[in-house]
Amino acid sequence: SGGARRAEVDAARARADAAGAAYAGVVLNALREVEDALVADQANQERLNHTRRRMAEADSADTLARERYSRGVEPFLKVLETERRMRSAEEALITTRADTWNTRIDLFLALGGDWTLPQAEPESANDSTVGVPAEQATNDTKMTETKVSS
Repeated sequence: SGGARRAEVDAARARADAAGAAYAGVVLNALREVEDALVADQANQERLNHTRRRMAEADSADTLARERYSRGVEPFLKVLETERRMRSAEEALITTRADTWNTRIDLFLALGGDWTLPQAEPESANDSTVGVPAEQATNDTKMTETKVSS
């Protein structure tokens, strides 16, 4: 009887130790996910800053090429080339912004945020105006609103 109790206690301790180890693993995994998301966010911020500078440079080059073209110094091909570079920089900026938001969503989720939206209450199937002519339903609604506001 004493040996059976000791075995039960040992088994319970083993289960508790296993549960503790599993919990520690979950916590370590969560910390790793947060760290990964923070590192990715920092990298995206650096990329975003670089892309913004690239965009500003491309915009300046485009403005200069257009001015020079209007004075007859540059061919129109140069204007088209600077415009192409500017569009490429704009596309990179949009992509980088999207990547930044995606990593922030990952960080939010890693920190335990919930990604579900609250459900809107469905309209009642037992609506008292079902099967009632529209004019009468409108009058009934107005009467109810008057009662509620009184």
